[in-house]
Amino acid sequence: MRLSKKTFHKMGWFTLFGFGIVGYALIHFWQKQDFLNILLLDEPVWFHIVFGAIIGALITQIISLIIDISWFENMRNYFVDLIGPIQLPLSSIVFVSFCAGVGEEIFFRGALQFWIGIWLTSIVFVALHGYVNPKNIKMTIYGLLLIVASAGFGYLADYVGLLSAIVAHILYDIIMFCKLNSYYKESTTIYPNR
Repeated sequence: MRLSKKTFHKMGWFTLFGFGIVGYALIHFWQKQDFLNILLLDEPVWFHIVFGAIIGALITQIISLIIDISWFENMRNYFVDLIGPIQLPLSSIVFVSFCAGVGEEIFFRGALQFWIGIWLTSIVFVALHGYVNPKNIKMTIYGLLLIVASAGFGYLADYVGLLSAIVAHILYDIIMFCKLNSYYKESTTIYPNR
């Protein structure tokens, strides 16, 4: 499967508005909750940005250290070959990460988590992204790591506010996309015909 910058941008817009609007509607009309209260939980915006960035960077660092283990090389190369050739510029990485962080967190952590809880929401979130594959043990282990990371976003949303989870998710995506670009550049330097 070959992806393109245009496809990524379309996926970004769909995630932002599709998931975001549905999530907002579920929060507003079915949960009958004030969206701003769920977003901030009485904490100032700067607190969400700082705390979300710290937690997002910490989660990203832990997962990065684990997937850099040579045992995960084939799984890592799958994502490098899928995303790397596109060589998304930083502006596209930030855009797509923003769209995913906002849209997905509003839907999954803001809306769905209300009904099914943190852990089941995290399992659904990771499964829908295709990271749980019984035929691929390495991908499944990576998926289990992402379930724990996703639960971290869920706890952020519940105890600090949805905005901190959004910030953590955006930062995670930005760093991971940049890492995939970097891995791809390194691999094409070593193996020019990749």
